[in-house]
Amino acid sequence: MLINKYIRLNQSRLIRSSRILLAMITGYAIAEILHIDHPLWIFITSIVVIFDQSTIGGAVLRGFLRFSATIAGATIGLLVLVIFHNNQITNDITILICTFIFGYSFMDTKYSYIGVIGSITIVIVLSTDLGNTDGIKIAMDRVISILIGTVIAVSTMILFYPNFAKKNIIKHISSSLEKIETTIKIFTNKNYSIPEIGERILKIESEITADITKFNRLVDEIRYESRSKIDYPSIFLHIRRISRLLNAIFQDLNNNDILNDKILTTSLNKLAEELAKIRSRLDKIDNLKIGLPFLEYSEQQIDHELIFIYATVNRIINETNELDKSLIQIGI
Repeated sequence: MLINKYIRLNQSRLIRSSRILLAMITGYAIAEILHIDHPLWIFITSIVVIFDQSTIGGAVLRGFLRFSATIAGATIGLLVLVIFHNNQITNDITILICTFIFGYSFMDTKYSYIGVIGSITIVIVLSTDLGNTDGIKIAMDRVISILIGTVIAVSTMILFYPNFAKKNIIKHISSSLEKIETTIKIFTNKNYSIPEIGERILKIESEITADITKFNRLVDEIRYESRSKIDYPSIFLHIRRISRLLNAIFQDLNNNDILNDKILTTSLNKLAEELAKIRSRLDKIDNLKIGLPFLEYSEQQIDHELIFIYATVNRIINETNELDKSLIQIGI
């Protein structure tokens, strides 16, 4: 049992490590065939593009950023070398100015990688010794090698156990819905004390918050896999709203009227069942449609606190129905 669990946990790493190995072998073969004198950047690029990317879209994005940054840095560097004839003072000033511009333009953005690689490329190119007649050729070889390395890396991702961001994003949506179901089950479980409920829900809430960052990354990656425009952000927007509205109910755990209210408990459990139906559709198990009724209550029969809670549940139901409509629009 432990061996099987270990294999399952490391299957993804084995595939991704094998991709790197395959890309390195391919790069070496191409360098030999094309007689590339400085193939080092083929290997470096292949490793950088593949290493921490698990989807095709992620590899394409990383490859695009690396190549764009290299072209920008190399073009600026070569122009300075040719125009100013490798003047050391001019080279140093260019490095300082371009590093500042790349830093200011891309720092703290999702394209910060361009700033890093662009700055490094300018430093490398302007450090080329033009006293050697092959100086410019060395700089050009680096650009060509990075292009080859990028193509090899992306091709390896596509041809060797391809993993698409679209598939991952659907799993991610399903996982987030499952976390919401779990919070409802924790809240309605009479075997947990109030401190236990608060502690368990807080832990899942932090996981859902972390999911947002991962979801946004997958949305960026999916754009590089397909030209079709699918409104995934609106789907996760409904999920975030459902989670936040539930937290508005859960935050007042000391109110026994809320914890012991049968109508509320029944409605939340019904909500969990309907979220499970959506997950079943996402997992292609069945095509169950959700059917959430609005809560019916009399304001004369409940206190002001529960009126707010019931109204919040109604808003959650609305968001769940909107989530369902969004999924139907993309064919799920």
